[in-house]
Amino acid sequence: MKKYCFLFLLFVFLGACSDEKNNKYDFSIKGEDKNGVIRDFSLKDFRGQNLIIYFGYTLCPDICPSAMNIVSGVLDEQIESKNISLNDVKIIFISIDPNRDTPKQTNEYIRYFYENSQALIPTDKQLEDLAKVYGVRYSIVPLPDSELKYSVAHSSSIYVFDRDGNFLGEISNLIDKKIVKKLKDFGILKN
Repeated sequence: MKKYCFLFLLFVFLGACSDEKNNKYDFSIKGEDKNGVIRDFSLKDFRGQNLIIYFGYTLCPDICPSAMNIVSGVLDEQIESKNISLNDVKIIFISIDPNRDTPKQTNEYIRYFYENSQALIPTDKQLEDLAKVYGVRYSIVPLPDSELKYSVAHSSSIYVFDRDGNFLGEISNLIDKKIVKKLKDFGILKN
């Protein structure tokens, strides 16, 4: 009997460990921490907070600022009405322009919209892999007559995770009432 109990406990332990390691949405991406140190971040670093992940870039002229304005507005309203606190939900902004975005500049950009945010700058290969997993679409658009040289056309969705790093779903219709409804459906906001 002891042998079976031991095997059962071993199975449960190994299963729990493997679930964490096999989370297809996890990553190891560079970002600047609150002390100004550039280091790798993964979903584990954000345990205890619900996450909203967005893929964008700081030189985006319209989609990213509009999306971040809407999402941060929803979160700010929920904070004001005491449905959540600032530390309940963190926005993770993953750059789709790793050749121009820097950790410091991108942190400043995203924190302009929402204080409890973290910018992450993947390598080109990491971005390619993450885009496949998350279903993010992006494409470099040459702008030969512009100082910018190129723009990045991209999809605009948010990806929601619970406090344990479990993927809850994607919200692609970024209208404030739709976001609130989905966040309530996911259990992030109170009904």
